[in-house]
Amino acid sequence: KELQGTDFWKLRRAYSPGIQEYVEAATFCSFCKSGTLLKLDEINNTLLPLSDPSLQPLQINILDYLLGVNFFPTFIVI
Repeated sequence: KELQGTDFWKLRRAYSPGIQEYVEAATFCSFCKSGTLLKLDEINNTLLPLSDPSLQPLQINILDYLLGVNFFPTFIVI
């Protein structure tokens, strides 16, 4: 709530790496369970129940999704 009304792009650098790590881990978990990658809308749908209904829900943008999925293959190689 304390970030309400602030510029999204100004604060993006502070939390973007964490979002990318979340995408990477969620994608790896999904891949281990079903053998498929999570789509952006599937990840965003899992975040909806965690959001405050009176505020705009947290949604992962395409850039953070792509950067998170980009590092996913490092889990497979190890």
